[in-house]
Amino acid sequence: MWLGPVRLGPYVALPTTDGRKMLLVRRTEPERVVLLILDPPGLQLPLQPPPRIRAPPPFDDPPRLAKRRHMSLLTIVPPMPGAERRFKPFVDFLQAAGWETEFVRLEWVGSQPNFDSHALFPQVDAQTAGKVVMGFSLGALYSHLGAVRARHLILGSISPFFLEDDDEPRRWRISYRAGNADTPADVLVGATEDAQMHRRAAAVRDFYRHRTYTVVHDAEHELWHPNYLQAIKAALDRLGARTTAPT
Repeated sequence: MWLGPVRLGPYVALPTTDGRKMLLVRRTEPERVVLLILDPPGLQLPLQPPPRIRAPPPFDDPPRLAKRRHMSLLTIVPPMPGAERRFKPFVDFLQAAGWETEFVRLEWVGSQPNFDSHALFPQVDAQTAGKVVMGFSLGALYSHLGAVRARHLILGSISPFFLEDDDEPRRWRISYRAGNADTPADVLVGATEDAQMHRRAAAVRDFYRHRTYTVVHDAEHELWHPNYLQAIKAALDRLGARTTAPT
């Protein structure tokens, strides 16, 4: 016997303070004609279902979570606060190459960049100790001068804003020699970048005692250039092979 459109309606989800959700599922009330059928034989619909508590879904499904546990971590120093969204394609590229990412959080006071302040460098140091750190352009400068306790540095097209750059009217009053020469480093520069960029890249290369130097073929000052991406992947592949090599 068909009693008409009596069904469970949509639920209302109320968040709880412990991260779960309370689901209030409501059944639609029977129409008048349906009540006429139910009343004579004394039929009664069941009570409204009680609320349900749903725990939040796990952070990730087990297969992917297991995979993530085996992925290496790359800490990226952005060129400015809030630049993480611009790096989304780069992050996707790194994840496909087997690397998880995190970003250093920068807090700037005053003009951006603030060449009169060294406050950024301790911020970078505090968030990069013992990690594989990568920076491009100004991010490479912050990495070089700030990530002095990093496990490994990848410095892409480091910007010439050091004390030694006399042809830059605005620059930090700090020498590129203020980095940590004992940190292993990959130093990269695009082949078609200008002479000033190549001079600075070569100076930084010679500063580090343990380094790999790459002039990226046909690349400009552009992280998204396919050759630049492949050069960074090659550096990460070397690090990954070194990390996973049997002892």
